Amino acid sequence: MSVAGTIVNANSENLASLVITQTASPGAPHIYSSESTLVDVRTGFIGYLGAETPMIFSACGQMAARYGLPKMTGTNGMDGVTTGNPTTLYETVTSLLATMNGTDICSGIGGLDADAGCSAEQIVIDATIWEEFRAFMRVFEISEGTAALDVMRQVGQGGNFLTHPHTAKSFKAQMHFHDKAKEVYAATMSTKMREDAHKTVETILKEHEVPRLDKDIVKEGDGIVREYAKNPPVF
Repeated sequence: MSVAGTIVNANSENLASLVITQTASPGAPHIYSSESTLVDVRTGFIGYLGAETPMIFSACGQMAARYGLPKMTGTNGMDGVTTGNPTTLYETVTSLLATMNGTDICSGIGGLDADAGCSAEQIVIDATIWEEFRAFMRVFEISEGTAALDVMRQVGQGGNFLTHPHTAKSFKAQMHFHDKAKEVYAATMSTKMREDAHKTVETILKEHEVPRLDKDIVKEGDGIVREYAKNPPVF
């Protein structure tokens, strides 16, 4: 199927799903979701790492935005046969572009070998790389205030912005600072980050505590379940 045909098909499936959910339960929350892309004709496997993937994901994201629906139209994760970042730069960028279509939710984190398995270490690796992706998705304003035109006038021709108080006050909010300790995660076709990721997993498993839910929330949830049991929806 062509790129255009895949987009039409994915959108039609989402609209059909929306009709079903709203017929069964009018007003129920609905997430527009698609991981559709072309098949690699050489292998028969779905071509997540192809150049067509971000184009299709972005188109589906635009359709979800048109309908005003929350969306899961992006993936995050290298998905190699082993933990690490074993894919090429091209494939990494494709994953980034697929994620930057404005999706609200991503799938694929921690997956290995075309999602045949999942690894806690790979979750840490993918999450660390995602934090770097976020730097490309920042929202910034261009106005007279943010452009600091008054500072430009003060500094003047041949001046230096580095010593101006405005620079010292605002540079941290404008720049993305890489964590030097995590630079090993940026290496492509590499497993160098395995050891650090494993240490992080061990720390989380040892120290993380799940906060208790508020008693009122638990009570409300139990009430919803009991009401559902009394009056199940008719399909």
